[in-house]
Order: sequence, then structure tokens, then C-alpha cells
Amino acid sequence: MRKNVTLLQTFSLVLSIFAFAFILGTSINTVSAADAPITRVIPAGPSENPYSKKLAQELQKMTDAELAELYDGLQLEHWEETTDIDRAKLNVLDFLGITSGAGALAFTTSFKNIMSRGAKFLTGSMNIGSAFSSIAVQAAAAFFGSQLVLTAFKVAGSSQRNIEAISVGAKIGGMLGLAAGLAVGGPAGWIAAGVAALVTGIWAAFSYQDYSQEIFTYKPGLWQPELGGESCEDCNNLPYGCSEYQCHSYGADCVLINVDTEEERCIANNPDDFTPALLSPREDSLPEGPYEYVYSENGATVTYDGGCLPAFKGVTFGVEADKLVQCKYDNQRKPLFEEYALGTNLGLNAYVKNHTVALSNTAFPSQYEIEENEIQISQGGNFKFYFSCQTRNGAQSPAPFEINFCVDNGPDTTAPEISNPIPNNGGYVQAGKISQEIEIQLNEPANCSWDFQDKPLKDMQYNFTGCSQNVADYLPGTFNYGCQTTLTGIKKGDNDFYFRCVDKPTLNTSDEDLVRKSGGNRENQQSFHYELIGTDPLVIDEIIINGNETGTTIKNSTSPTPVEVIVKTSVGAQENGNAVCSYKRPGELVDNLFLNDGNIDYTNPNKHIIYSTPGLHTYEITCEDLAGNIAKETINFIVEIDREEPMVARAYYEGGQMKIITDEESECVYSINTCNYLFEDGISFQNIDGFEHTTSWDTETDLHVKCKDKYGNMPSPKDCQITVRAAEDYSL
Repeated sequence: MRKNVTLLQTFSLVLSIFAFAFILGTSINTVSAADAPITRVIPAGPSENPYSKKLAQELQKMTDAELAELYDGLQLEHWEETTDIDRAKLNVLDFLGITSGAGALAFTTSFKNIMSRGAKFLTGSMNIGSAFSSIAVQAAAAFFGSQLVLTAFKVAGSSQRNIEAISVGAKIGGMLGLAAGLAVGGPAGWIAAGVAALVTGIWAAFSYQDYSQEIFTYKPGLWQPELGGESCEDCNNLPYGCSEYQCHSYGADCVLINVDTEEERCIANNPDDFTPALLSPREDSLPEGPYEYVYSENGATVTYDGGCLPAFKGVTFGVEADKLVQCKYDNQRKPLFEEYALGTNLGLNAYVKNHTVALSNTAFPSQYEIEENEIQISQGGNFKFYFSCQTRNGAQSPAPFEINFCVDNGPDTTAPEISNPIPNNGGYVQAGKISQEIEIQLNEPANCSWDFQDKPLKDMQYNFTGCSQNVADYLPGTFNYGCQTTLTGIKKGDNDFYFRCVDKPTLNTSDEDLVRKSGGNRENQQSFHYELIGTDPLVIDEIIINGNETGTTIKNSTSPTPVEVIVKTSVGAQENGNAVCSYKRPGELVDNLFLNDGNIDYTNPNKHIIYSTPGLHTYEITCEDLAGNIAKETINFIVEIDREEPMVARAYYEGGQMKIITDEESECVYSINTCNYLFEDGISFQNIDGFEHTTSWDTETDLHVKCKDKYGNMPSPKDCQITVRAAEDYSL
């Protein structure tokens, strides 16, 4: 519709230009010099006007022939059958727009005078003779026509991009208008202007466009698929099938069914289900021991042996939904799901049915530690958590599910719990190392000791250093209580150590009332047994490069060439050589792991393919076992690219057979008809050792032979290496 309007407007504009030129030539007394009446104002006297006098003096010097030539040059075609020199003077004065009267000189520059001369200029009634050439007249007229169209669009409020496009058309229109004016000749200024206007208008009609501008604001954030499942089926129309990841991206409720079958499809799990999930306590989320849920109207209470939870004991609890949901929790009730602060399942926020929360032991100090460290406990040791869940269709819990519990504020009568040693229990120690730094975790602040034998705490010879002394004293970089120390006396093989701890390291044991109130110091009655294993060094036994030793030359027909590197190791931490190996060029900072067909665990041997370009390659190979034992070797190999087909060096009789010799390991075939055949369609020679090839001795048949090397180089389908026929007198 916009294009039609533009065409109509342009057509109207061009017609208006032609009409305007016509009006200029007919309505302002200047249609042509042939018909226009000449009006003269006779001056009072040439002597009264110095300018007229001077002009008259100049004209008086001209002959009649010169005046006639001047008059013809000015196209003043009506001489009115007179040869009066004064009339010629007045014609010249009138052409110059000068009127004389009462001895005064006046210049008229009225709109009518200007338009009259413009009409004369366009219609050709005004010829300026020697002042301008005909080309200048037509060029000016063409410029006038094209610029008039361009100006009309500017006045109409066209966009800058449209004006730029129409300007190109105006230039083309001006050139074509000039050409048309020069081709017609004579008083054709209006033709140049009209053609220029027409071309410019047509260009504008076909280039004019509506333009709009929109502003988009992008805010980065964690992407989530849209709620619901209205678009799930669209995933099935993807040209290469719909993967599970792609299916989920079409909507939060989209699921992939019939996985790994021909009927695998992405569907909406339940697009019409907008009912919220039913929540209940998750029984299998509670820790081992006498923990249980006591159900209530709005949720459940976690109990320990029927009462409050013990101090310095971590706890896990959670909710179970009857459908796939996201769940969040908070220690305050919130009106909307989005306002809850914490995500379940370590904040993964996945759509699952089972949701768990784990709270550290450091969250529940004993009453002694609370008073000793002046800690303010909200709600007097009673804890309440609110769970809100949302289905994949956006249905939210109408009311939060509550789980609450309390922490025992009585005396702490349990000994510290030792766990999670680093290195792991049963870990390996590097060969030749006689000491090892270790770290242990505790459920509460305590002091600990160790020994090579299982003894009571008071008899142990060595103390841990850096133990947590209060509820705000954590292991470095963690929120866990614990101790650190360096174990000594490590030898090859098994090394046994025993740990014991005592809690309340800041308790003043001389204050009997405080001891009784706090429960006193409680120490381990059984030792924590810890074992480290001393190892032998790791050894690289062999490195195989494409089946050869280091320094080998590898030939192939493609680049980069796959080079398989196999590293065999022995001894080390597990006494079987299991290790992780890597490679890098000398001087590189980053090691590249051996991929082992996707297995990057400790293994033996280690395998990797290095894609290599032609030339010499050097790599540093590093292998490391579980104990940190490291073995290194350097390898090198040369890659050469062979794109040449094998050559047949000889063909001769031997033992009643035709034998051919090739210059490299090859397999050869032949045809008895032509060289134009596929290699796989040929008749095979008997391959002796890759270099010697035999077939029957036949004096009646030509053998068109093709040979292919192990890199696949061979002649084109229409060529062969040699055409040979057995001779009857082979002794020659």
C-alpha cells in the first residue's frame, strides 16, 4: 500500500512540474520570442542617464550588421520592421531588465520579473548567446528539474535515508535530462527539466521505503526456559532430531520420552496441570540415628530420640513432592516463591521431586559455647524453616511447608567426633618422603594428640597444632572445626597413626560449678585409626609412537597426521604403574592431558593421539601417580607427507609367472581391458611382501596395472602405472 501511494505521489509531482513549466511559458507573457509582445519605455533622454548614455555610445559604434547579429544572438525575433538604432538600444536595455524614466535608473527584481526570466530560460525564449553555451543551458535546466523533485520530498518530511536514496536518482535524472535536452536541440530547456524530474520521480517511487526505529535493552542473567510446555512439540521438527537438552529448552514442562528409540519425542509432561504440588517430609533425608519427623498440620518437626537435636551435630532434612518442582526455603515466611532466599539440593534449583537441606554442625553450638562466647541465639535455640515450591507450569505452593526443630541447651556430654582427614585415610605418600602434613575435621572445638600406637589421650606423645579453640575458630578457608599437624616417621609401606581429642579447650577445670554445668571435658575413649602408605618412585618403561620408538619418521598422505603416543609405566603408588600422563612442547606452560579414549583417571598404559603437521616435533611427557610421584621423558618424531603414488620399478618373468616390483609397500591390481577402472574392481596380484607382486604369465593379454600404497595414494580412475604383456620369448 505504501509503494502504491508513493507511485501516485511521484506521478502527480512529475505532472505538476510539466504544468509548472507550461504556466511559466504561457501565463507570464513569455511563451516565446515569436509571440510575445514587446513593450518599450522611452527614456526621457540618454543624456539624463549616464549608464544609458554610455550604452548608447557603445551601440552607436556598432554597424547595422553587428547589431543584427547581436539581436539574432539574443533571439529578439520581432524587429518590427525597423532599423532604428535607438530601438535596438531599447531592446538591449529591456533584456537587461533596465527601465529608464525621468533621468533615473531603476532595477526591478520582483517575483514576476524573476519567474518571467526563469520561464524564458526553461522554454528557450531567452538565448544568452556568447555568454553561455547550449550545454550550460540544458545542464542548468536538468539540474532545476531534478532538484525540484528532491526539494519536494524534503519539504514533505521524508526520512534522511530516503533523501539519500532520492539524491542518487536526482544525479542520474540530471544526467539523463541533460542528454535529452541536447538530443532534441533548440529551445528545449523544459525537456531537460522534465526528463530530469521524471527520472528522479521514478527513482524515488521505486526506492522509497518506510523506516522505523526500535530500541532493545538486553540484561544478562542466568537463562531459564519459559514456563509451561506449549512449544514442546516444535522440538520434534528440528532437522537433526531433538536432544534431551533441546527438548528442555522449549519449555520448563517439556520432557523427552521413548529415549534411544525410533519413537523418541519431546512432549509436555502435563500442560493442563496448574495445581500446586503436595509436599510431605522426606523420610530418607534424615541422618542415621534416632532422628524422626513428628507431623503437624502445616509441616513437621525433626526430633532426636524424641527431643531436641544434640549440639554440634549437623542435620539434613527436606521435603518430597508428588510432581516435579523447584523448591526454596527461608527462615521467614514469604508471600511469593521468588522471594525465598535459599535453594534446596545445594542451590541447584532443579525440577525434581526430592529436596534436601543440609545444615553444618557449626550452626548449633552447645549452651556452654553460647555463654562462653556470648553468642546471641534467635528464638532461644528453636529453628523454623519454610519451604515453598513451584511446578514447571508455574503453580506455587499456596502456603509454605514448615519444618522446625530445637537444639538441646543442656550440658554437652559427648566427646569430639573426628572425620574427613586430608590426605584420605589409606592415602599414598611420595617415595622418599618421611613426613606428611595432614588435616582433620571435628564437630566442635577441641584439642587433639597423636601417636604411632593406640594409647589413652594422656599418654600420646605428639600434639596437633592449629586446633579450633572456640566456635568462631575455623580451619583456614572453611567453616569447619578441626586440627592440623605434620606426621613424621613415614617409611615405605604401611604407616599407622592414632588420634584422640578432648572438647572445651577453654574450660576452666578448677571451676567445679562450671565443669558440672557444661558437662566437663569429654575425650575420645577410642582412637581414630589413620593409615598412610609409603611408595616407590613411578617409572616410565616405554613410549611407543605409532608403533615405533622415539625418533621415528611417520609418513602419511594427510596433514595434520594422527600420531598415537602410548606411555607404559610401572611401580609407583599402587605398584601397578597407574598414573595420569600429559604432554607439552618445551617452553609451554600448560600441560595437555592424555585422553585415553575418554578415561582421564589413573590408568596404565596412557594413550593419546597428537595431530601433527609435517616436520620435527618434540614433546615433554610427564606422568604422575596418586602419591604425587612424577616421571618425565622427552620424545621426538618427524612427520612426512606422502602424496605420491607408488611406482612399478620392474616387470619380468620368474618361475612361470609375471612379477612386478614396486618402490614401496603396495597392493596391486590389473584389468585386461582398459586403464579406466576403479581400483576395487581390478584383479589382484598375489602380494609377496608388499614390494613383489605376481600373477600368471599370459602372452595373449595386456595387463593394465594399478598399485596403491598404504596411505591410499594411487592413480586416478582413468590412469594406471604400467601396461604390460608377457612375451613368448621371455629369455630375451
